[in-house]
Formats: sequence, C-alpha cells, structure tokens
Amino acid sequence: MLSQTEREIACRDFHDKLEVCNTKLVEEVKKEVKTTRTFAQVAQLPGAPSHRSIPLTFSSGLPQEPEGVLLIQPKTDIHKDFNKIRALILRIMNENNSVIRVRGMTKLHGGGVKIVTAEEAESKLTKQLLLGYDKEKLEDIFEMFIPPQKDSQLILYNVNKEMEMDILKEGLLSKNRFLEHENNKTHFRVEFKIPARDKSNNHLITNPETKKNL
Repeated sequence: MLSQTEREIACRDFHDKLEVCNTKLVEEVKKEVKTTRTFAQVAQLPGAPSHRSIPLTFSSGLPQEPEGVLLIQPKTDIHKDFNKIRALILRIMNENNSVIRVRGMTKLHGGGVKIVTAEEAESKLTKQLLLGYDKEKLEDIFEMFIPPQKDSQLILYNVNKEMEMDILKEGLLSKNRFLEHENNKTHFRVEFKIPARDKSNNHLITNPETKKNL
C-alpha cells in the first residue's frame, strides 16, 4: 500500500498533468476557431460556385399549404399499365405547357396512379387538365378522385365486390355509432375503390364525416 506522502505526491502529479492537458485543449480550440473559414470566405475562394448558383431557401415561419393528391384508377383491365398511364399524363402536361408542380407519381395496387402536387389547388388543376383532354375521353377510362385534406378517412380492406352497399352500411353502423347522427342517417360515403390482391375483393376508401357529430 502507498504511504500518505506517496499518495499526496501522486495526486499532485496527476493534478499537474490534467491542468497541462486542459490548457493545451483550450489552446487547440482557440486555434481552430481562428483558422476556420466563414461561409463568406469559402464562397470567395477560387473555383467556388457563384452566389447565383447556390440555392438558398428561407422559411417565413408560416404554415405551408398542404400537398395535393389525385388518385387515378382505371375502370377496365386493359388500361392498368402504370408506365403507359404515367406517360400519358406527362404528355398531356407537356402539350399544355402546364406549370403544375408534380412532386411524385407512384403506382397504386391494381394499376392506378397516385399524383402528389405541391398544393391541393394544383391537384384540382391536374384533374381538370386530364378531363379536358380532347384526344381521348379520359373520364370514361379512369376514375379520378381527390381525397379531402382535413376530413378523416376510413379504409375498409378486402370487401367482396358482390357486397351490397346497404348491407355494408348496416354492418358498419351496428359497430360504429359515430358514423350516424341521432336520426340514424349515415355520415359516411364510399369515395374510392382500389382492387385488392384477391380479384373478388376491393379496398374501399370512405369519408366518415365525423365533424358533423362533434
């Protein structure tokens, strides 16, 4: 075991070494701060991109408009080629010099297309543009639906295509009282159908309209 004197000497030695290390660390930090270039200095270096080519975005702090969504579902099996539908939509937009900001086009199960635009208003313009296509009557080929932004949705999976809507509503109302008001009038409607993997079924997108019960 170390004696009292040896322990005191060891502690003083450790304290001195720790103080030296801390001092060196502080000096290194000061040196890095002094030698680190600012953004303005980096921008002025030879070969640096000009300020015109540097994309700058500023947030106003205000809430942005919600994205728009347009769902397109073919009514027949012969129009379920996603790539052809996508090409048709892009061609129509190009022919009309459309300035609609499309953020994405993804495939829906069953051959449909989901178009996401920068704002809800642009999804409505997209639908009008497609419905106004004069070379082909697209409303006879495709079902187009813009889901509501604020209303909640209820998705019913694997509903048999032969299911009658009245029977479906009765079954839903027997288990979910929030879907009707005091006079037993239903507060939901089927907005859109998506084919399920089982060809005998559909997925149903419904709008419960729950706000009417609040």
